[in-house]
Amino acid sequence: MKALTQNNPNTDYYFIIGGDMVEYLPKWYKIDELVTMVNFVGIRRAGYSTETPYPVIWVDVPTIDISSTKIRQKIQQGCSVRYLVPDKVIEYIEKEGLYQDGL
Repeated sequence: MKALTQNNPNTDYYFIIGGDMVEYLPKWYKIDELVTMVNFVGIRRAGYSTETPYPVIWVDVPTIDISSTKIRQKIQQGCSVRYLVPDKVIEYIEKEGLYQDGL
């Protein structure tokens, strides 16, 4: 991030994290330096606090009730995961043969 911000001083950078990760920001490596380089965007998640000592832009996004485990299981069962993950991710999973023989 340091190189990006130094090489592009007129660019604003946004670091998007799930609301469940915000509580761990105080434990991040060099967090006090990082918050001067990026704007944190927190995706609200039910059951997680929005309180943090760091500046976070909170956003609400529609969620779908699906987990990565369910996605892997669908792939194993030969079901489509289209619309659940980006097309590029599907292409990569298919190219690499991921999740075919187990989770």
